[in-house]
Amino acid sequence: MRKPAATPRPLVGRDRQLDELAIALHAAGHGVSAVIEILGDPGSGKTALLDQLAYRSAGTGASVVTASGDRFAPARPHGLTREILTRSGAETRDPGGVHRAVADWLTRLPAPRLLLFDDAHWSDPDSVDLLGRLLSEPPDGVLTVVAYRPRQCSPRMRDRLSRATRQRRLTLPPLSPADVTRLSGLAEDTALYTLCAGNPRLALVTASGLAGAAAPAWLTAAAQSAIEQTGSELSAVADRHQRCLAAASVLACGQRTRGHWPTAPLAVEEVAALAAGPDAARSIDALVAHDLLRSDGTNGLRFRDTLVAMIAYRRLGPGERWRLHAAAATLLRSRGYPAADYAEHVRLSAARSDNAAVEALRAAGRQSHARNPLRAAELLRSALDLLPPDADQVAETRVELAEAMASGGALHEASDLLDRHPPAGPAELRDRAATTRARCQRLLGHPDEALTVVRSRLTAEPGAAGRLPLLTEAALDAVLCNASGTDELVAEARRAAAERGDDPGLRTVSAIQALAAAAAGHRTAALAALEPVATALDAMPNPAPDLAMIVAGSELLLEHDRRARHHFDQALRTAGTARRGDLLPRLLVGRGAAALRLGSVGHAVADLRDALRAVEGSPPGHLGTLATALLAAALAERDGSSAGNAGADPPPPTAATWYGSLPQRALARLRGSEAALLACCGGASLGLVPRATRPYWSSVLFELAIRRHDDAAARRWVAQALWQARGLGLPGMSAHARLARARWLQHRGRPEAALPAAGTAISTYQSLGWRIAEADAHLFAAIAAGRCRRWRDAQDHLGAARRLAEATGSERLRRSAIEQQRRIGGLAGRSSAHPGSPLTRREREIARLVLTGASNARIAERLCVTVKTVEAHLTHVYRKLGAGSRTQLVTLLLGHPDALEQC
Repeated sequence: MRKPAATPRPLVGRDRQLDELAIALHAAGHGVSAVIEILGDPGSGKTALLDQLAYRSAGTGASVVTASGDRFAPARPHGLTREILTRSGAETRDPGGVHRAVADWLTRLPAPRLLLFDDAHWSDPDSVDLLGRLLSEPPDGVLTVVAYRPRQCSPRMRDRLSRATRQRRLTLPPLSPADVTRLSGLAEDTALYTLCAGNPRLALVTASGLAGAAAPAWLTAAAQSAIEQTGSELSAVADRHQRCLAAASVLACGQRTRGHWPTAPLAVEEVAALAAGPDAARSIDALVAHDLLRSDGTNGLRFRDTLVAMIAYRRLGPGERWRLHAAAATLLRSRGYPAADYAEHVRLSAARSDNAAVEALRAAGRQSHARNPLRAAELLRSALDLLPPDADQVAETRVELAEAMASGGALHEASDLLDRHPPAGPAELRDRAATTRARCQRLLGHPDEALTVVRSRLTAEPGAAGRLPLLTEAALDAVLCNASGTDELVAEARRAAAERGDDPGLRTVSAIQALAAAAAGHRTAALAALEPVATALDAMPNPAPDLAMIVAGSELLLEHDRRARHHFDQALRTAGTARRGDLLPRLLVGRGAAALRLGSVGHAVADLRDALRAVEGSPPGHLGTLATALLAAALAERDGSSAGNAGADPPPPTAATWYGSLPQRALARLRGSEAALLACCGGASLGLVPRATRPYWSSVLFELAIRRHDDAAARRWVAQALWQARGLGLPGMSAHARLARARWLQHRGRPEAALPAAGTAISTYQSLGWRIAEADAHLFAAIAAGRCRRWRDAQDHLGAARRLAEATGSERLRRSAIEQQRRIGGLAGRSSAHPGSPLTRREREIARLVLTGASNARIAERLCVTVKTVEAHLTHVYRKLGAGSRTQLVTLLLGHPDALEQC
């Protein structure tokens, strides 16, 4: 009889089932018998649930009897119930007498009585019959719990279970993602849940593998125990079926991608063909009966879970693995499969200098690049390892490898590979290498270095044909550098695309042209180039993510944030499907920036955190710095905390380009460091800032000058913002400049002159959907209105700011609105439009609302104050007017209407 763990680990995600069992046990203590079945897949936690129940029940004085099936001897007579028979003294020769003896023994045990059968699917016929009698004729006051795997339950067992008295079933579902996180003790990880599918046993093994050496000792021990349980289950399979199990595990291994075991089906006939045994079909049926393999109902097989496949594969010797992989490659190739489908078998069985294997791996790499570039890189690296250093294919294979690595997001590694091994050979191959290396540098935030690479290549062979990718990269790098000769490069790329009749190439060049015009502040030209591309992009079912990213970037500069967010969404869907690790984090940062400006603070935080997770482990650089700065700003907005503690002052920009210096500008603004920001902007001329955004950065520098009481510098920055906004045709930039001027006027003691400019900025921000900027403008307008003693206007602006704070989820705005409400409310309360009146202005306003029948809660909502504040004001009104109640107050006010004039 199996003894439960002395102190079992706390259960995770099974509270509901445990509560139901506890209720049934309590009823058993009052003489009510019950039968509860616990159904679940292997590893779903049936044994853990029974151990926890036994542990808790024993602690309350219950009589606990446990029994468990034996996977190694499931046919042994009375294997499940042998120890119960021994303890009860029952004779095994008379079936009727056995049941009576066991029932009598159970009723003599102290109540409540708990009878636990674990792994009941491994039961012999005699045990099933006895169990059936106990279930259909249960002794009084006994809770019988039977846990089993439904797929491995025999027909005889199903029949006996169906006859049980007062029977209930509890099915153990997969754990939720939150429960898997609690179970593993690791940080939340979507990859962990995807790999384990909510199975507790598989979650422990997967979590231990993901944590590696950092896994805590308890997790390592739990994972090892789970592996041993599955291994012992495989050992119980008859020898004649092991060949089929080995063949299935090798075919499953051939579907692995970057170490992850697959869940795709295996063809029955291929498993049988690889096993090459006379009874392969029977062996497959036996493995399905053991629930090691599962049929999809047609011609497909899947392993029960990835742990079974992995352990079955690990049990093979190295020679047997090599033989089966070679045979699998031959089998799948003969059946006409594409190289990508049998490449893993080739990789694991090929010998050095095997040209056929090299070509198969290269073909598989090219086939995999579009949907899984890092898998393509893995295959191409294997092909490169098989080649002698002087082989003709080495240079081209290395360039293919760098291209795949770059698309998968390994930008530093791809660039370093091409730096160390610049390819010789045809001009087209060298162009591809230069384009890939430049692309890596651009995405790493060094468009100046990228431009140097492509210009060097263009100069080396000026007349070479077929250079559209190289010219397109050069044009984009030049735009991001604001380099001289940008227009000529764009025009040359356009001619090359037109000569080839390359419509996708023409669209990309037009998008680059739009980006150049948008950055330079030429709104009309940018829209003319952008609109046809955006229209075509929206009509594509799977738009190219590179193109969508350029379009969205242009739209951000043109202040079309909603459209930009839409195109970032499009690009993320396509890039996610293609596993484009080079683009995904950059697209997330772009979408997060658009969401933040539109006031979707929660979405911005989620996107920016995802972006940082995507680049975790990479060397610190351009993208990580930008994502960190934007995330700190978003969190400060959401939580109301200070963004200034996000880190040290940013270092000076490493690249003298507007694109390369963007992260440092964002960090300097966050830290409020005027000197650092000025350096990142390129000095007083803002030479490192795109002309399209200079009014914004001038307004930021104006605010910093005001903070340090430098009126001369503040005046210069306001004038510069207004001057830079002229002719841009960008309403948001004009609003920034106008609001800066309004702040300057108020700073100089002219709040009445500031209000019109603030009102214009509010309307502009509202039309653009920039809700945070709109709320900040409302807060400023409320302060200005308060200084003009225009209390009602101030309250209206504060109410609008609070509504926007709630809509955006900005705690910073909410706190600022409350603070200004208190300050302005205090000023309004001390101000009286009637010097002879005993009531202040705020008291008269509340009294007037009382006359309308409004409750204190409604008055508080209307005036954006708390209910306690309303009650305090009403107390003063009662005292001043001599009213003893709300009814008396209404009567007095109706008799003295002059007390409420101009309220």
